[in-house]
Amino acid sequence: MTFGDSWDRYIKERKPYWGERHYSDHERMVHTGGQERKRSTKLTEPGALASMINVRLVDITPEFVSEWAKLEGAKRGGQARLAHRHLKAFLSWCTVDPVLKAIVTSNPAENNRLVKVLASQNLKVMRYNVNNYPAWFTAMRRISNPVISAYLQALLLTGARPGELIDIKWSDVNFQWKKLSIGDKVEGIRTIPLTPYIARLLAALPRRNVFVFSSPSSATGHLEDPHDSYTKACAEAGIEMELYGLRRSFASLSEWIEMPAGIGAQIQGHKPSGVREKHYIRRPLDLLRLWHVKIEIWILEQAGIKLNSIEELRKRCQNEFCVAVTELHPHTNYIWFPPYSESDIERKWQAMSKWGSKRAVDAIGGELIAIYDSHQIIVVADQSANTVNAGSVLDEITLFDSLNTPHHYTAHICCEKDSYLHTPNGRQLSHSGFDNS
Repeated sequence: MTFGDSWDRYIKERKPYWGERHYSDHERMVHTGGQERKRSTKLTEPGALASMINVRLVDITPEFVSEWAKLEGAKRGGQARLAHRHLKAFLSWCTVDPVLKAIVTSNPAENNRLVKVLASQNLKVMRYNVNNYPAWFTAMRRISNPVISAYLQALLLTGARPGELIDIKWSDVNFQWKKLSIGDKVEGIRTIPLTPYIARLLAALPRRNVFVFSSPSSATGHLEDPHDSYTKACAEAGIEMELYGLRRSFASLSEWIEMPAGIGAQIQGHKPSGVREKHYIRRPLDLLRLWHVKIEIWILEQAGIKLNSIEELRKRCQNEFCVAVTELHPHTNYIWFPPYSESDIERKWQAMSKWGSKRAVDAIGGELIAIYDSHQIIVVADQSANTVNAGSVLDEITLFDSLNTPHHYTAHICCEKDSYLHTPNGRQLSHSGFDNS
């Protein structure tokens, strides 16, 4: 009986008790490699346990496992540690399996010498302190693809695993009751609060299909791999942090506001620890929301971002000069507070130079506040109608629509060939960088 044959039977038997990601991890561990990658010319590498496929179970001894650990640990420490945990669980299963227990009488992977060979994982050094927040958020918000921009910010502010958020559907988002259902590798599905800033991010996204983080060019219909955009944005901000570091950051940042450990763990989808957490404590969503909103506000404050309530925004629009702005690609509505007065806006707009590679909303300066888009609040596929009933959504739409009239300054921005300022007296103004070719 070989390792490969036994492994296949093991994962098939355990599949009903595992999540999809856990099962795919076990398949990947014995993948033979040599296949073409989707985003690279390099071929895939064999899994960390692939070298054992043709080895007889009886030949898997403590000495054999030690040699394997030395080779794999030197090449890819993280994967070797994960593979060792899977291997140890598999061999424990073998010791009680009616067919294999006569072959595997003890667990050769439970070897104390492996502790030194597979040294404990060093925690990532986060070059991301409180002073980095303004730069990080600025870089993420400048990503030209609004779906990727929103996804990355949501990862930090929810502490979710990257794979848990990437394929959420509009039917999982409830703006009315302020809750969000996401995938969970432990429970399958977990419901977390939909906090104000995240709600604003999601509501501004285009409804192109059933997925929140949609991608027309993806075979799945949703965002697949944001790593390139993320790495580039981090490099521009001078920050070094892997994508999974956003989840670690959420856990660390929770300490700043003294969030109870159990609440942070429940939001992030960690298993309950201790008898009290497992069997006695049942936290309602409203209690999670109390702390989740608190940590979101604190993080945004460190980043210099103020999330206005609808009352504050309405009052500000009454007291300050503002312009209703419609961005065509991607379609987003904004209330723009220009860096100059109403008497100067026509002259300043016409004097604008070419935007170059800048996104239009970055080129015009001032402060732009994204507004829920009435044209995007629609029911698509299995999206439930509850996503359109939130009072705050309708209040923001009403406020924007009250400014987006011929009696006010409005702006239509797309690119240098198609961006205009519309004046109350009916004129349409371009700027000096306007390319009329």
